Amino acid sequence: MHNYHDKTNHDSFFTSLSIAGQDGTLEHRFVNSDLRGRVFGKSGFVNGVRSLSGYLKAKDNQFYAFSILINQMADTATGKILQEQIVRAIDVHSRQLATAGE
Repeated sequence: MHNYHDKTNHDSFFTSLSIAGQDGTLEHRFVNSDLRGRVFGKSGFVNGVRSLSGYLKAKDNQFYAFSILINQMADTATGKILQEQIVRAIDVHSRQLATAGE
């Protein structure tokens, strides 16, 4: 993501992503959460696979890319909850993730 900020198509790409709790496929996701407005991405479902991919603007003010795929989960609501819990875990632990490679 850091290098992508310098690319010509960054703005077009980033504005094509849905914003959690606000629009697109994420309009009804993260609604009652402090993640509302900080998760940018796309979600989908095809042939038993639920996906959520995008970027999180974390509490440390950094962007983290993520892609979550859940295969063969019959309960749609549970799959969405699990995806949101994973994104929240990234947010909670973002400071540790940022320094893990140092």
